[in-house]
Amino acid sequence: MQGERKKKRKNKTTRQLKLKSIIADDHWQFYKEENRMAKGFLHVITSPVSGDIMINGEYRGTKDVNIELEQGTYTVSFGMVSGYITPAQMSITVNPGFVALVTVEYMRQ
Repeated sequence: MQGERKKKRKNKTTRQLKLKSIIADDHWQFYKEENRMAKGFLHVITSPVSGDIMINGEYRGTKDVNIELEQGTYTVSFGMVSGYITPAQMSITVNPGFVALVTVEYMRQ
């Protein structure tokens, strides 16, 4: 009888530890989700030609750029393409959990 009590107590302790582990894992998952949600995306597309794309003065790519950024306001500017008028730079706000989409068109001169 006493051996059964010890066994039951041990199983209960094991279950409690498993439960604590699951709660800790859930908390970590929630923390990671909260941290991820503090960011948003900026998606910039140039057409009909491939123009350079700069965000806050830093080159980020050509034609189609999709980047994860902290919440905030960013300056998006574009490189020159021979025979086309360069689009004006613009300020874009990135909000957590959302995609800020910017599509610009290079016009022929």
